[in-house]
Amino acid sequence: MVVGSEAFDPTRYRRSRLKDIAESTPKMERSLVSRDVSIRAKVRYTGQFRGLSDELRRHIAIWADAFRVPQAPLLFRQEVEVLENGTEYWMPVQEVLVAAMRAELKPGEEIEVSVIYIGRVPGRSMFLVNEFLHEGHVD
Repeated sequence: MVVGSEAFDPTRYRRSRLKDIAESTPKMERSLVSRDVSIRAKVRYTGQFRGLSDELRRHIAIWADAFRVPQAPLLFRQEVEVLENGTEYWMPVQEVLVAAMRAELKPGEEIEVSVIYIGRVPGRSMFLVNEFLHEGHVD
């Protein structure tokens, strides 16, 4: 399931690194909402989840309102930690994927995440996880 569409379309996502997208946007002291950029990135799953802060919920709601994706704030309640070349990223993940990740993945496993970049909050880039692949499905 992908925010803003009826079905997941993997062709929408181009291969990239989270780092490349994060570094291509200016570091700001305030939030920045962006039209989404869809990418697929190879990362290591840590098995760690946490609830979203109020700031992240607000950012998702502002983005959803700006780009007419009203269901988005309801889909994201937690974020997952992943590592890309040793760099930690916490990313909101669609709630329907949380149980699947916990059941199917082992900490340290390499996976491919399909994410959309929706802007920045102070101190970090905002990526929303819409899908993941693992166990030989990552090329």
